[in-house]
Amino acid sequence: MPGTDFAGVAPTIHGDHYDLGPSFAITRREPLGVCGAVGAWNYPMQIACWKSAPAFACGNTMVYKPSELTPLTAVKLAEIYKEAGLPDGVFNVVHGDGRVGEALAAHPHIKKISLTGKLGGKSPLIIFDDADVENAVSACLLANFYNQ
Repeated sequence: MPGTDFAGVAPTIHGDHYDLGPSFAITRREPLGVCGAVGAWNYPMQIACWKSAPAFACGNTMVYKPSELTPLTAVKLAEIYKEAGLPDGVFNVVHGDGRVGEALAAHPHIKKISLTGKLGGKSPLIIFDDADVENAVSACLLANFYNQ
């Protein structure tokens, strides 16, 4: 699961103390609070984990809006988190179209937003004059349809 990369992060997040001779300085690392996230359809479980795991490792909660094309993946992830012992209210799922994502991003209690947007298969590209056009076209076609 993609979130395992973040499992060891939480214990390493701490403040530091700097001795400045006659004075000192400290840094404090504190959770932001509620983070929002908007996922995409193409890697629904991975994207949800990539967004939620680091938020949890840093002590935050999350409101996650999956793509309207893959709504049940986030529900299943919420069940997995609950079975793993994550307290209620730490990972929250909301469903809807882009208007729900806009409301989430604009909500005053959301302190950080993570968005995975898509271009709907209209990915821009640049092919320079000195490029091997045949190779460039072949590579572009592969990249455009790789996850279809």
